[in-house]
Amino acid sequence: MIEDTIRRIVNLHVNDANFDFNYDISPMAYNHETNTFKYSERLCQQESKNYEFDYEHFVILLTYHEIGHYLDFLNNPHKAEFINIPSMQDILELGAWEYGKIIIPEDLQDDFDEVNSRNYRYYSFIIHNKLI
Repeated sequence: MIEDTIRRIVNLHVNDANFDFNYDISPMAYNHETNTFKYSERLCQQESKNYEFDYEHFVILLTYHEIGHYLDFLNNPHKAEFINIPSMQDILELGAWEYGKIIIPEDLQDDFDEVNSRNYRYYSFIIHNKLI
């Protein structure tokens, strides 16, 4: 099960993590207040179709991205102030990309960069065009 893969990867890098596998707001998310990694099978399935990766590979990449959020908040606690500021979302996404890149296996780094560059362009677009 993909949930077991998510747990295994997260538990390698995060102590006392919580999981929510019934999430349905975005494909994956991390809540720093509750140390919860959230996963939506439906939205991950939907989003994975935009890539040439298989589904499990895509979810693994997103898992490392969410661990990147965890590490970013751990090392930069002041960034918690940015969560509800739409114009700062791209800063949070860059942090997740940078920290996730430190821990992701080397053979996944190119695909990780592809997912994160699309994600960053998306947030930059919606911020620039004031869509959030």
